[in-house]
Amino acid sequence: MRLKINNVAYDIVNYMIPTHKLYFGTGKRVVLIADLHGYHNNKKKKVALIEAIRVQKAHHIVIAGDHMDVATGKWANNVIYKNLCDLVLELSKIAPVILSQGNHDINGGGKNQIQANQRFLDLAKLNPGHIFPLINDKVTIDEFEIVGFTPSYETISNTKIQTHGIARDKYINEYEESGQYITGGDSVIVEIAGHNPYLVGVGESDIDLGKQKKVDNFLEGHIHNAYRTSMKTRENPDKYLTGGGYIERVVDYAHDGSVAEKSLVFGKVESLARGVTYIDDLSQQHYILLNNGHYYRNAALNEGKNIKRWILVDDIEAINDIISKKLHAVTVTGGVKKFSPIPRKDEPEITVIDYVGRK
Repeated sequence: MRLKINNVAYDIVNYMIPTHKLYFGTGKRVVLIADLHGYHNNKKKKVALIEAIRVQKAHHIVIAGDHMDVATGKWANNVIYKNLCDLVLELSKIAPVILSQGNHDINGGGKNQIQANQRFLDLAKLNPGHIFPLINDKVTIDEFEIVGFTPSYETISNTKIQTHGIARDKYINEYEESGQYITGGDSVIVEIAGHNPYLVGVGESDIDLGKQKKVDNFLEGHIHNAYRTSMKTRENPDKYLTGGGYIERVVDYAHDGSVAEKSLVFGKVESLARGVTYIDDLSQQHYILLNNGHYYRNAALNEGKNIKRWILVDDIEAINDIISKKLHAVTVTGGVKKFSPIPRKDEPEITVIDYVGRK
């Protein structure tokens, strides 16, 4: 849905997430955005973004990393930092705000990183009890338990991992360790607010955090609704593409027709720039819910890891199977600020997640 606020347009993408944690007839709404990259420095756009989120009437708001544009240098800029503070403060008057760090917030290391981390944490002082910047920590708000995951500088700065999305033990171990913060429960919706979906969708992983079915939804960004065309020159692009839980090949599916989603095809793998992937043990993708509202099932599920053959299935059939297997959801938002060499006509994305009770 396209929403226009004071001549600034936004793409409102709505996903319905069935959950066994809520009773029939009940539901909760969450707004997910990511990749501001200094979008808040434009006053007109900042005001419009606040209003576009206000009308969604969310239980809470998650900003999943990359708040600044060029790593930690921008965190040191008092003007840019104040603009971010103004945005977060106004959003916190609408609903509680949870923030996680992205690669642009982590890169840098040393003294600058210490300052950046402290300024990130200091956002909580703007409206105590309503703003929660999380660095490997959690907050509980009503039925929700939200963990903010931050990978190490060593991990995030490794270009073979960060750029290619190749599974590495350290990456996986750090994500698994984030499970120690989770208490969970039959009536508690557990969200992990991260940034980079490669961490969730690593195709070779088979880790306890997935098997224990602790997490209901991983909230991610990073992709900016498109992939760089330069990825065509990378070695083994199929490996890169199948490593992410949100990147699959879907045959003959109805499409919203965005330029990036139609154009970026690598070999036999087509990149889906946004959507919800349902996974079991963090190694196999069972379903995809696209932004056209349809479910696709992986018909090749038992043929081996990273083998996928997607077929359109009935919505009720998919939902019942998702509930019975207690599958995780991985929700990837397209980003507020767009980065792509491909000419774009679509707007900054605000992702709206509606948890629908199935208990």
